[in-house]
Amino acid sequence: MPKNIVLISIIRFVYNLLLWVDKRKTAEDMMPVFRYWLENLANNQGFDVGIRHNGELVGMIGVQFDWGNRTESIGYFISKNSEGKGIITISLKSLIRSL
Repeated sequence: MPKNIVLISIIRFVYNLLLWVDKRKTAEDMMPVFRYWLENLANNQGFDVGIRHNGELVGMIGVQFDWGNRTESIGYFISKNSEGKGIITISLKSLIRSL
């Protein structure tokens, strides 16, 4: 499946969950979001990564650091077709181990 179609299907799935999704209809529309994510990574404020399963992008997971309060928050989403397969559980365990 072409990457643009995968991205658009994921965007549709999380439309009601994430505020930035409403403004993003194409892969090109995601460029400001990607830049924001890269700035967070460069500034040690957090990171977001794709979740791949069987060679396909099926979701995302990320962590944001609040250094002043010494806390982190984790967010994730997964495509409807990938729900119930333990993918998020595995991704969360991997992310938490790496922190």
